[in-house]
Amino acid sequence: MKFVSLSTMRILISSISCFLLLSASAQIGGRGAYSFLNLQPSPRLAALGGAPIAIADSDPNIGFVLPSQLSSAMHRHLAMNYVNYFSDINIGQVNYVKHDDSIGTFSMGILYTNYGQFVARDALGNEEGIFRAADYAFQAGYGNQDGKWGYGVNAKLIYSQLETYKSFGAALDFSGSYTSDSGLFSTALLIRNAGIQFKTYTGIREPLPFEIQWSFSRKLKHAPLRLIAVLHNLQTWKIAYINTNDRSQNLSFDDQEKEQKVGFGDNAFRHVILASELVFGPNFMVRVAYNHQRRAEMTWDEGKGLTGFSWGVGIKISRLRFDYALASFFPGKSSHQFALTLNLEEFKKK
Repeated sequence: MKFVSLSTMRILISSISCFLLLSASAQIGGRGAYSFLNLQPSPRLAALGGAPIAIADSDPNIGFVLPSQLSSAMHRHLAMNYVNYFSDINIGQVNYVKHDDSIGTFSMGILYTNYGQFVARDALGNEEGIFRAADYAFQAGYGNQDGKWGYGVNAKLIYSQLETYKSFGAALDFSGSYTSDSGLFSTALLIRNAGIQFKTYTGIREPLPFEIQWSFSRKLKHAPLRLIAVLHNLQTWKIAYINTNDRSQNLSFDDQEKEQKVGFGDNAFRHVILASELVFGPNFMVRVAYNHQRRAEMTWDEGKGLTGFSWGVGIKISRLRFDYALASFFPGKSSHQFALTLNLEEFKKK
């Protein structure tokens, strides 16, 4: 059913253009505010490399970050995600999906990051008390399907408190998807975190972590294997970060031309995430992925380990679906992620 009128499309295009202009100065690598928006609390997506992926099924966590994938298959699905990150940092996400045949599919939820407890000290090191830091994003989304095509938008209200410093902001995500009639192939273009700070921490307005991603997934027809590729940070070509922890490299401070260089191929591959999912059925899945940017920037030659690799499993027992992921961010340090997903329709009394 064609749901978008000409006037609605004009409003949508105008909104996209406005928010793209507001985010045009956005940089990667933590140069801005609200970088927690790039964290991936969903164990399934974390196991598949940490980026939103176009997969056409009933997982509400996919619809939450990729609104064009929202569909009736996710109706009344509730997902609760938890990440045991590093140090005392804890990340959580709760989202719920509701479908209406005459309008489309809606999602709503919250993403939070709790950085733990800190000791406040003066310039001489004397203890002055305890403070905490946390970030929150309250999100509502809408998606609709028109045959093979889908479109959607997320709206986010953002609140951040770092000790006595507070900030408010807003952001939008826009995405469009294509899924083949068989459902075996899906692709989606995502424009995420296009927005602005309304209230700054210290009076200086900072850019949001704006990003453009393009994802592909292909389920083999006669094998339990889904192949996945994600192209991320398409808004910026040079995303390579020179790793100063790499002890095998000699950095020159006298002659800048002799400093470490990142080649064309290395920089190009840092835009790519490769993943696969073994789909043994709706009740059991195994996932694995490789993120080259993470491996290139978070290791050194003497100690790479499994940095950049991630894996996970998804199991459905009775009416409950459990997902787990382990992602290695640098040698010896990994994050553990857990999720519980419920289809509330299955809990209706018959």
